[in-house]
Amino acid sequence: MSKQKSISSFFKQGGGDDEKRESERAKLKIEKRKSQQSAYDKSKRTRTVQESWLSEYEWATEEDGTLFCKVCRQFPLIADSKSSLYIGISSKFKKETLKFHAKSAKHIRCVEHKTAVEQPGSSAIEKSAKKVDEINSKKYEVLMNTAYYVAQEGEAFSKFPGLCDLMEKNGVTVGQNYRNRQACTGFVTGASDTLKAQTSQAVEKSRFVSILCDGATDKAIIEQEIIYIRYVDEHGKLCTKLADIVDLEKGDAQGVKTGVIQAVDSIGLTVETLSQKLVGINTDGASVNMGKKGGAIRLLMDEVNQHLTTACDPYMMVVHCIAHNLELAVCDTKKGCHYLARFEETLKGIFKFYYYSPKKRREIYEIAVVLDKEEKHYGGVQQVRWVASQQRALKSLLDNYEVTVVHLEEIASKRGEDAARAKGYIQELKTERYNNLIPAF
Repeated sequence: MSKQKSISSFFKQGGGDDEKRESERAKLKIEKRKSQQSAYDKSKRTRTVQESWLSEYEWATEEDGTLFCKVCRQFPLIADSKSSLYIGISSKFKKETLKFHAKSAKHIRCVEHKTAVEQPGSSAIEKSAKKVDEINSKKYEVLMNTAYYVAQEGEAFSKFPGLCDLMEKNGVTVGQNYRNRQACTGFVTGASDTLKAQTSQAVEKSRFVSILCDGATDKAIIEQEIIYIRYVDEHGKLCTKLADIVDLEKGDAQGVKTGVIQAVDSIGLTVETLSQKLVGINTDGASVNMGKKGGAIRLLMDEVNQHLTTACDPYMMVVHCIAHNLELAVCDTKKGCHYLARFEETLKGIFKFYYYSPKKRREIYEIAVVLDKEEKHYGGVQQVRWVASQQRALKSLLDNYEVTVVHLEEIASKRGEDAARAKGYIQELKTERYNNLIPAF
């Protein structure tokens, strides 16, 4: 009898082969599906930039397969540098990215800025400013001109409100705002900054500059240095502009040098720039300025030399102020002629005789009315600008000569100290030598 097989052994033989075949068929199906999916992704699912997107969002552009916002890149200081469309997208293009970027605050600011640049006056702020300007421009112009006048005439800023009230009374509309001392200060400061900016731009374009400086003392007895810049502009015209008036910490050479550097620096001329453009310095002959070893000019040139490979001394022209030199020459000449000293003493004496006495000025005015003459103000002879002041004093004496002689003769006929002085002046005025010398000046 043959050996009989159990039912379980029968199923084991056939079942093992079937499972193996099923597993192989499943693997083939999965591999086929992956292959089909990959082919579909390559052919059907590739995302590209649509032309409709670029038409809808005009600021978007594509170059070399990269999508970016050209407006944001145009204004990098305003744009969001971390934005994906600022950096650029080269894959996974989506319209939602464009929509999100269009609503971002910094992109909107870039678009507004671009519009303002291409179409001036189109932004909301500029439109509002233009409307306000149209209404108030005339008022501001009047206020600015008034403030400029106050500064130019050296008047106190506290007079500005009163001048505004006067213009209002005369029918000029100046408005109710900006009519106080603080507003005047603001107007003058704004005008000063504008003028300085214009000077700075002109000096920057010029190849060479010169410095003119002089010392002074203001009413508060504060030592100051006034500095001018002379240059040739782009049209070939010689220009002289005020750089600044600087308060000096000390009136010595170091203080003057520091003041000059501070003044020229305020219009954009640094020491480095001076080393390239400075060709001349003009000042008076005081030792604090012109000293060969420790003068302000010497110290300034030493500082400029630090930025040069070759010392600036050979080509730097230092000029002693011609007007001041003329004064010194005339004064030295005067010392050689004794009569000129007597002539000047008489001139000063007549000035003091009338200047410090309101009574005498009133009397000489009454005499001028009787003689049908115009009485002129008597001028004094100053130590500074001696030539100009003496010329003015002599002109006043010549214009008032007849009236002065009549009045001095009247006083000389009386007794007293004034009578003695008047006799001395009248004797000198009637001499031939004095009368010949007056027209000579």
